[in-house]
Amino acid sequence: DILLYWFGEPSHLRSFADNSDGGTDSEVKVEIGLGTVEATVELSRLRNLSGRCRVEADHGTLTVDTGFPARFVEQDRAGRVVGSGPIPVIPPAQDTWVGLFREQLADFDRVISGGGTQLATFDEGVASVRLLEACRIVRPARLPRPWRCPRAPRLRAVGRVAVTGATGFIGSHLAERALASSGTVVAVAREVMRFARLSHLDHSRIVYVQADIRDRPSLAAAFRGSDIVVHTVYGSDGPPAERWSVSVDGTDAVLEAAIEAGVRRVIHISSVAVYDDANRRSLDESCPTLPLRSGDLTYPQQKVVAERRVLAAGQRGLEVVCLQPTVVYGPWGPAWTTGPLRRLPQANHRLPTGSQTGLCNAVHVQDVADAALFAATAAEASGLRLLVSGPRPVNWGEFYDAHRSILGLPRPRRFELAELDDALERDLYRSQVVASTARLRALGFQPRIDFGEGMVNVAAWAHWAGYGASAGYGND
Repeated sequence: DILLYWFGEPSHLRSFADNSDGGTDSEVKVEIGLGTVEATVELSRLRNLSGRCRVEADHGTLTVDTGFPARFVEQDRAGRVVGSGPIPVIPPAQDTWVGLFREQLADFDRVISGGGTQLATFDEGVASVRLLEACRIVRPARLPRPWRCPRAPRLRAVGRVAVTGATGFIGSHLAERALASSGTVVAVAREVMRFARLSHLDHSRIVYVQADIRDRPSLAAAFRGSDIVVHTVYGSDGPPAERWSVSVDGTDAVLEAAIEAGVRRVIHISSVAVYDDANRRSLDESCPTLPLRSGDLTYPQQKVVAERRVLAAGQRGLEVVCLQPTVVYGPWGPAWTTGPLRRLPQANHRLPTGSQTGLCNAVHVQDVADAALFAATAAEASGLRLLVSGPRPVNWGEFYDAHRSILGLPRPRRFELAELDDALERDLYRSQVVASTARLRALGFQPRIDFGEGMVNVAAWAHWAGYGASAGYGND
């Protein structure tokens, strides 16, 4: 709309590309000619672009925000700033959001009452629709989907799988991998807007269900017809009591709904955090879990209690598996991917570097997703806890140095654990515990993605998403 307002209708459509895989695109790139002006438009629902329009002319460049209120920067041919500031408000435009929408509605009222418009005309709206239709007519090129690992193995067919938290970190990767196995997916999530993460997927093989994880009737209706439920939700927002309720009460609701809907097996995404690893160098499923502590609402306690509820449901005829990932990294990973990428620029010297640090049992998110789908079809897995980690442990210095490389940051000369304020973080970075995946391997699943290969995938995604030395935090 803005381009057509500035430059008029396009004279030709040069190219159109999107990321649709049989669904609704969430990434689009359009190249069009608008008279003598050549324009490129890039839009995304999956990453934060800069939200700017950049006009390059013979004598300089003008950059205009698309936010509100908008600002501009004008540069000469040499790149020197010759003007900047807020864009003047020209009536009937308004300088507040409320005023803006009030004027839009008032203008609509004037038009349907027989008056003229001071804003967009009908013909301008038709011109925008014509451009959209022209984009849909051409055969689109396919935009990259850098969150996928290039060497993804074929999986066993899993049938119809319901995934709770399907728009989250592990859940979204799991939904894509389930579709890759020729299955169908019921994607359950709390917020409609977050379904954009999956919207590019084949609409004929995915069903979207909005439901709170504690809403048992809605979950039962969503699960009906599914053979497998993979439960990935845990409490990550709000006060401690709300987080506990999502993790524990939500797990109870999922189990009851699965039994009511006739689901055969529930795969519960638990965590290595359920174990007491004090004074250990090796960890497997025979190790004791943390004792229950009344009033303790922390994440490890949430996972311990939820896991106990899952295993208890296994005594009622429901097949259950508790998958226990270690340090999960990969595209969109909040704790161990975007967390380090956001934290390192401000705390580079305070995070591990080099080889003289503790061990990190890193596992790529695709290995976790594939392990969950494997557990869905492995007959011998029912009733088991299964640790899942990467092919080899890496040390924490190697882990953070790989993220430094993405950002173009230098490695600190030294790292001192004693300088960290957080005692839990100090314990984590000094730990020499190796998580054993022997039980999962004995069932026939082999973690595949080595840390080096996994970080190549993370780097490709990070630069696309706007992280990195050259990428900044967005593109025009």
